[in-house]
Amino acid sequence: MKTFLTFVAAFAIASFAYSNREYKFETETIPEAEEIAEVITPEIETVLNEWDLFIEAVIWKESRGAEDCIGDSGKAVGVLQIHPIMVREANRILAMNNAPEEKLYTYNDRYSREKSIEIFKIVQDYHNKSHDFDRALQIWNHNHPMSYKTDIMTKYKELKG
Repeated sequence: MKTFLTFVAAFAIASFAYSNREYKFETETIPEAEEIAEVITPEIETVLNEWDLFIEAVIWKESRGAEDCIGDSGKAVGVLQIHPIMVREANRILAMNNAPEEKLYTYNDRYSREKSIEIFKIVQDYHNKSHDFDRALQIWNHNHPMSYKTDIMTKYKELKG
């Protein structure tokens, strides 16, 4: 449990940094799990308890967390089973915002957990600003059966505790 809390706190902090808000920590290391409460602000805690836990549930459903997971006859890759079209969409969104070319994603980036989550968030932040879970699943896997949503929401509730 301690390892999981440390991972979740690190994930929340990284996600918070991704959102382009300024927040700086005095130390470069993640404190022990018992000390995490001291560094988690209410805003980070909200992120931790909602959107990022939802993303973790999607990762669980898509790949069980395996970065080298390949599905859909080789078209979907990584922890979030990203198709090439999603990489292109993330790059299109970044290009509209004048992102430098070195910030664009490659198909190989789908094998990186961190970059896969970034791609997911870029696409969702653009097309689903309110982070509505139903809309997120429709964007991510538009032909999903009801069991896909049920499994993700069950895992989300389990992670949320």
